[in-house]
Amino acid sequence: MEESLFEAALETGCFPKLAVKSLYCQEEDITKMKKIFSNIAYFLRIYFRYGKKWFWIVALSCLVPPFHAYIDIVLLRDTMDAVGRGERFGTVLMHILLFLLVYLLTTLFEQAIEVYFGETVNVKIANCVNQDIYEKVLKTDYKYFDEPEFYDNYTWTLGRFYQQTFSAVQLIWRFLYVAGTVVTVAAVMASMNAATILFVLLTVVLCALFNWRSNKKIYQKNCAIQPFQRRLNYIQNVFYRREHSLGLKSTNIGNTFMKQYEQSSDDIIDVLKKYRGRIALLGSGSIIATLAMKMSILIYLVYCVLEKGMSLGTFTALFYASETLKNNMESFLQFVNQMQNLELYTEKIRKFFGMASVIEEDTGRGKKVEDGPLEIEFDNVSFRYQGREEAVLSGLSFRLPAGQRVALVGENGAGKTTILKLLLRLYDVEEGEIRINGTPIADCRLDQLRGKIGSAFQDSMIYAMSVRDNIRIYDPEVSEEELEQLTARLGLDGILNKNKGSLDSQLTREFSGEGLELSGGESQLVAVARVFIKQFGLLVLDEPSASLDPLKEYQLNQFLQKESQGRTVLYISHRLSAAKDADCILFLENGQVAESGTHAELMKQRGRYYEMFTRQAEGYTENS
Repeated sequence: MEESLFEAALETGCFPKLAVKSLYCQEEDITKMKKIFSNIAYFLRIYFRYGKKWFWIVALSCLVPPFHAYIDIVLLRDTMDAVGRGERFGTVLMHILLFLLVYLLTTLFEQAIEVYFGETVNVKIANCVNQDIYEKVLKTDYKYFDEPEFYDNYTWTLGRFYQQTFSAVQLIWRFLYVAGTVVTVAAVMASMNAATILFVLLTVVLCALFNWRSNKKIYQKNCAIQPFQRRLNYIQNVFYRREHSLGLKSTNIGNTFMKQYEQSSDDIIDVLKKYRGRIALLGSGSIIATLAMKMSILIYLVYCVLEKGMSLGTFTALFYASETLKNNMESFLQFVNQMQNLELYTEKIRKFFGMASVIEEDTGRGKKVEDGPLEIEFDNVSFRYQGREEAVLSGLSFRLPAGQRVALVGENGAGKTTILKLLLRLYDVEEGEIRINGTPIADCRLDQLRGKIGSAFQDSMIYAMSVRDNIRIYDPEVSEEELEQLTARLGLDGILNKNKGSLDSQLTREFSGEGLELSGGESQLVAVARVFIKQFGLLVLDEPSASLDPLKEYQLNQFLQKESQGRTVLYISHRLSAAKDADCILFLENGQVAESGTHAELMKQRGRYYEMFTRQAEGYTENS
């Protein structure tokens, strides 16, 4: 509506074209300023959550710098004038010492606040702010982890969130003491010679224009570098992490990464070369403007001394005050530039925290999931990952009765692991319905649902903590006796004895050179131990024996056969020997159940399961 009025006014000649353009610019500037203050308020709310008292203590100390600026100027003027009048040395000295005593007391007050409280408070607030990030990650829907944009925003937030929060607070503090200093110094200068203020104002405006353009180019440069820097960080992490060392040694991937690293480094250098000339030129303009101001004020003050009778004390004080005023006014304008930078960098942070999570927001709502073995039912379920055309599951239907052991088998890409993700409700289905004990999964309390499912993944994560803490991640309160009995039944005690370790031994060498390094098979046994540490309603075992030798695999299968009695168990496996003892086997193909039945029934059908089982058995025979 407003745009149409402007256009009509322009066509009829009611307003000059420049005036209409000015109105547009004013409206745009107002919108921009509103956004800037909204960002400052956003970070202040975060800071106030953890450090409100500290904020007001520092705000009070912001009165000290303006007072110091006043002392500096007045002391310099009075001292020079006293020397010029030929006053006694003792009188001048007492005058100086009195000013310095006041200066010292206020400085000690300011330093005491920072030394005794500042560092510890800032560390505490930084830790709390970073925990906000981690909590957001935990409450973010899993689907976002498939998106590169999410990781860009996440890494940006992780690196800058506290910095931006603290910067917003510092802006307020800086505004208080800079504004106070500018007013104080300008008032003192005006009482001596108001014309000198004009020289400073002109210089500050010119420098501000150069700095504003320079900051904009620097931001564009940082945005252009970010994707290349992320790849460099990834490659550095690959070379740093021990689990990648075998692949680096045994394949040519190291050379590939080296080439990618070199290419990304070259890309960053190209970006730097693209912007360096313009950034340097804008910086030179600011330097020239500052030099011109100093010369102009000096010439003007010399004229005032020689022609207008200005005292040497006033001359010295004004020259010093002009530099102080310029620096503080530039700081004041940097305050505006930093507000703009806050806007530029905050967009990614607010986008990260503003991501709407449908699933994770339902954590504490929904129907209670009862204790005991769970009954699982997939009813005509279809699902595809975001950004992919082909469906992973297409009209999948099966039932997993409570207390039974069902094996999901099939070739790679059949959708077996996707079923696990849907059971944990990391994703919602596209069509159909998953029911837990007859209740649609979307109606179940998410925290209770996940608390009833114990999962042992093929790629078992071993954390840099003790063996004990690695095993009891599902139940930190498990007794020492239960823990020792479980490790003995699984054979983990033998592994610890072999490595001269105990449940207190640290795993990985992330923080300790004496940490235990487990093999892939040993890590899988730790993962299996985790899910038998408490009574789950559903056990999901995703390739639990993939890294074990045949003997250890047999022993694990015996353990699972015994320990899983009366529990609802879902096996996911490519190795059909691990699935043959299940109560029911579901053979998945193209996102659907192609065959189902016991091992004996499927072998009689001589279908796809029979073909795959026979092929694997032949492989074992040939290897033997």
